[in-house]
Amino acid sequence: MTFDQPYTNHNGGQIAFGADGFLYIATGDGGSSGDPQNYAQNRASLLGKMLRIDVNSTTKGNYGIPKDNPYTANTQGFSEEIYAYGLRNPWRFSFDSVTKDLWTGDVGQNKVEEINVIIKGGNYGWKVKEGNSCYSGDCSQANLIAPVWEYQQGNDGRSVTGGIVYRGKKFADLVGKYFCGDYISGKIWALTYDGKIVAKNDVIANVGAVSAFGQDANGELYIMNYGSGKIYTLAKK
Repeated sequence: MTFDQPYTNHNGGQIAFGADGFLYIATGDGGSSGDPQNYAQNRASLLGKMLRIDVNSTTKGNYGIPKDNPYTANTQGFSEEIYAYGLRNPWRFSFDSVTKDLWTGDVGQNKVEEINVIIKGGNYGWKVKEGNSCYSGDCSQANLIAPVWEYQQGNDGRSVTGGIVYRGKKFADLVGKYFCGDYISGKIWALTYDGKIVAKNDVIANVGAVSAFGQDANGELYIMNYGSGKIYTLAKK
């Protein structure tokens, strides 16, 4: 699969297989500022999306479309690869190994950073809105999915890095919390999710330019620092 990237920024930030065996691909909105071509809302475009394909099929040449993708065999010209849309620059996503929820960070424009739980066919609003705030156009929130958590750009940072739901064994009090960070501020949060919104957020560390999170076979958490090249893990004080 190839598609044009019209600008140099907003390339998205993850590919990963889900528990369903399909490959998920996060794509940025094409770049520049303010999504000038409105790619994220254009369902004929692969930009600004969460895509989902079947690498074991050849119905599209080198891959296939899962039968339950929201636009499979549509007649409106929508891209069949789309799983969800309305994303600006989804930087790092992951699947909760227990609930199978799909979490992603989505980097904001000028005001808001956001964390989303992605559902099939969902529209996450960019560029109609940024987080829960109006950005351009009609700004009606109808049929747009709100982030489960957002923070204002400023002291908390300016570039969210999506993370991982902790399912390790070393820290029982952290099990089920979603860890994410900010590339600019270096802050790391543990978010308590009640199934609808984040009810509590705790800053647990600051590691500098956090670019990605990972986990091992035991569910233990790792944090990558882009500036120093170091990999961190959780430790008791």
